[in-house]
Amino acid sequence: MASIDGFAYAVFGWAGEALSKLFPWLRGDIVSADMRAYPAAYASRVVLFTLIAFAASFAVAAPVSFLLARVGVLGSLQAAAAAVLLPFAAAGAVFGLGIAYPKLKVSSRAANFDLETAYFSVYVTVMATGGISPYTSFERLAKAPVILFREVKKEAMRFFLRVRAMGEDPLTAIEELAKRVPHGGFKQLLLGYAATLRAGGDVVHYLQRQTEVMLRERVTQVRMAGERIAMLLEAYMAVILLTSMTIYVMYVVNAALSQAGMGLAGGEFQFVMFSYIVMPMLSGLFIY
Repeated sequence: MASIDGFAYAVFGWAGEALSKLFPWLRGDIVSADMRAYPAAYASRVVLFTLIAFAASFAVAAPVSFLLARVGVLGSLQAAAAAVLLPFAAAGAVFGLGIAYPKLKVSSRAANFDLETAYFSVYVTVMATGGISPYTSFERLAKAPVILFREVKKEAMRFFLRVRAMGEDPLTAIEELAKRVPHGGFKQLLLGYAATLRAGGDVVHYLQRQTEVMLRERVTQVRMAGERIAMLLEAYMAVILLTSMTIYVMYVVNAALSQAGMGLAGGEFQFVMFSYIVMPMLSGLFIY
């Protein structure tokens, strides 16, 4: 990916610089998303992928549109419009997804931090109660397996490098790490620890109180998630079961009436469409 960024920045660096100025939040999102990319180089990559998508979609859309026009499925005007509009639509979709990708990744990291922060706070509090400082616990976490804390481990490794390799003050390193984390709870935990230690307060008491608050919030989130899932299941049962029963009854009645010459045409097609296309799409929507 670094070579692609280098090529894209060499060719479209002017466009990348312009986009990074046009979207000033892109720099902060790239940092918070832990994407090792220069903002202008990433924007240049987006421009490169957008042009590739435009060329590929035009190479596919133009022949297919004119072939459908020759067969008679589309009119000549419709074929020309499809050949022109589809490449622009594909390029616009790729460009929008590329610009929004850092923000989506920030949201994903925040969700992962939301899962890990409460248990990380428990770990640090237990270690601090036993006489091991959070600074040492953070360093040990950098050497722990990835399966324990995926996102927190990344920040712990970054903290370890800043302190051990760059000789930075541990409290300053913690404060700098907290600024780039896209989760309010984790950021508050680190900044509060640094402020408490600088003020000479009781660090163990602070960690215990923060852990208690985080665990209560976690219990509330789990309870709300359970209630939300119950509501979704009720809606799923109402939409899928009742609608499928209604469609099936209508199909059976239409089949019976068709034998008497009073049925409606297209009942089989509607039943197949609902059973094999609409229902799987609705199920996927509820699962998502």
